[in-house]
Amino acid sequence: QFRDEEHGKAIDTSGSARISGEAEDTEYVDGLDLVSQIAESEQGKACFAGWYSTFALGTRMSITRRAQLNVDFSESGASIQQLLVGLTQDDIFYYRKILEENP
Repeated sequence: QFRDEEHGKAIDTSGSARISGEAEDTEYVDGLDLVSQIAESEQGKACFAGWYSTFALGTRMSITRRAQLNVDFSESGASIQQLLVGLTQDDIFYYRKILEENP
């Protein structure tokens, strides 16, 4: 439930944070603004691509391959479709463990 105040006092959701190694703090007006700025940052995109690939493959990729995946993901405009295609092009995709389904 959104509210402007608690116990009669105004809630200030604005602030500043250092995002993506920037030299200066980034200002935000609320949590949604902060999340949006993180998602648009290169570090945010790299974090998403890395954790998404770990989840999809069931294991972590090598640092070298993960770095290339991050570059490809960023260059594609952060396209999740391109991320999935990129994951299927890696050897780790072909050699991943397939869990057998219990009947």
